[in-house]
Amino acid sequence: MSGSAFMKVQAARPAGWYPDVRVPGRERWFDGEAWTSLTRGEATSQKRSCSCDC
Repeated sequence: MSGSAFMKVQAARPAGWYPDVRVPGRERWFDGEAWTSLTRGEATSQKRSCSCDC
């Protein structure tokens, strides 16, 4: 899906957080007219590892 197609909305919906179809586990803010760049809850698929010798 192209960036411009992602920002277009087919049907009216209220402003709010919606699942981001590009990244599972993340939500994207819809302002009532268009998708914004605001996201929350970004899921990470990699576990953080300690770099020390503990």
